[in-house]
Amino acid sequence: MGKDSRRRAKKESRRRRRIASACARENSVPPPTRILDVLPDDLIELILLRVRTTICLFRAAATCKPLRRVVAGDGFLHRFRAIHSPRLLLGHYCISNAKGMDDKTAVFVPSPPRPGNNLWQRLSLDFLPGPSPYSYTHERVLIDSRGGLLAFLQGNWDAVVCDPWTRQYKKLHFPWGGHDDCCYYFMGAFLLDASVDDDGGNGSPMSNFMLLCAYLVVDYYYDRVEVHACVFSARQDRWLEPPAGMDVGYGYYWTCDSGWSLRAGGSVFWFNHEGYMLAVDENSGEFSKFRLSAAPDDGLDYFRAYHLYDKHNIRVVGGGAESAVRIVCVADGNLEVLTRVHGASECTVERRVGLCQFAKIEDKPDQSWRFVDTDTTLAALLELGAFSPSSTFYFSLGVETMKLQRLDDRTTNLSAARVFPYEIPWPQTISACL
Repeated sequence: MGKDSRRRAKKESRRRRRIASACARENSVPPPTRILDVLPDDLIELILLRVRTTICLFRAAATCKPLRRVVAGDGFLHRFRAIHSPRLLLGHYCISNAKGMDDKTAVFVPSPPRPGNNLWQRLSLDFLPGPSPYSYTHERVLIDSRGGLLAFLQGNWDAVVCDPWTRQYKKLHFPWGGHDDCCYYFMGAFLLDASVDDDGGNGSPMSNFMLLCAYLVVDYYYDRVEVHACVFSARQDRWLEPPAGMDVGYGYYWTCDSGWSLRAGGSVFWFNHEGYMLAVDENSGEFSKFRLSAAPDDGLDYFRAYHLYDKHNIRVVGGGAESAVRIVCVADGNLEVLTRVHGASECTVERRVGLCQFAKIEDKPDQSWRFVDTDTTLAALLELGAFSPSSTFYFSLGVETMKLQRLDDRTTNLSAARVFPYEIPWPQTISACL
C-alpha cells in the first residue's frame, strides 16, 4: 500500500506540473519585437509632431497600424498644422497677364512641371457653375487660396468657394445691400484657417471653412464712407454678425475699390495714395488705420505720392497677430523698411538704404525699381527688379536678414498677373486603414 500511494502521488504531481506548465505557456505574453510595442501613444505623438513635412507624416502613417492610430487620433492633424504649415505644394493657379488678353481665368500649373502628368486635368475648374443670367458681369476672378480651397469673386455680390481636389463648391451671396442712399463696394475676400470642430479638426475643408469679406459703404445721405467686415461660417452655414464698421473718410475710397490688398501677421492691409494704410484683424474683424513715414501733408505732392504708394512698391511681411509687421517700400531708388507694432497709429523707420548701392550696380537716371513677386502668400523673401532701357536685373530680398541676392532673370515668373499657391488637402482616409 505504501508503494502504490507514493507512485500515485508522483504521477499526480507530474500531471499537475504539466497542467501548470501548459497554463503558463498559454498565458505568457511574447516579448516585444518592435520598439513601437513598448512606446506609449503620447510619446509616439510627440515624435510624429516633429516630422518635418506632411509627405513624411503620410509615409510614416502608411507603415503600420500604431502610427496610423496616432495620426488619426482626435486633434492630431490640427496640432500638426499648428506647428507645421502645410508644405505639400502641388502647383499654382495663375491668372494670365499676356499682352492683348483680358482673360482672367485661373489655370493650374504643376510645380515642378511633371511631363505626362494629368494633375492639371484633375485640378481643372470646369466643374464650377457659370454666371447667373441676371449678373451684369461674366467674370469669375480668383481672389484667394488657402488650405486646399479657392475663393472666387463673381460680380460685386457673390463669391464661390471650391475644393478642386474633390470638385465641390459653394456659392455665397454677400450680405450687404438694402439701402437706397448707399453704394457698396467689394474690397476683398480671404479664406481663414478653420477652427477645431467636433471631429478633432479632421473634417472636410468644405464643411468648416471660414471666409472673411471686407467692403465699403458709401452713404450719400450722411456724406460718409465706412468700412465693414463680415465672416461666413461653413459649419454654421450663415454669415456671422459683423462688428461695427469704421468711418475712413473719402481718402480711402478710390484705393480700397481697387481690391488690391496685402496679408501678413494675422491681418489684411490696404493702402491709399496719401500714405495711409488700413488693416483688418482676421480674428476679430475690427479695422484700424495708421500712416506711413512720409505722407503728402508732410510736403509730398499728391501726383508724386500717387506713383510712390503703388501696388508694385509696397509689401507687408510679419509674424503673429500680436507681433510687429514690417512694411517694405521702394521709393525714389531707396529701400525703406518700416515697423508697425500691433495697434500703433504710426510706423517707425527701421532701415533706409539706396538700392543701387545695396545691389552693387550702376545707378542710372532712367532706372526704376519695383517688386516683381506675384505669389499672393507673401513671405520674408521678396523679389525685386531694376529696369532700364539698356538692362534688367532681378534680386531676392531677405527681409529678416536684409540680404540682397542676384537672380537669373529666368527664375522670376512675370507671365502671370497673380499667382495663387495650391497645397494638397489633408487626406480623410487615414482612419479607414486602422
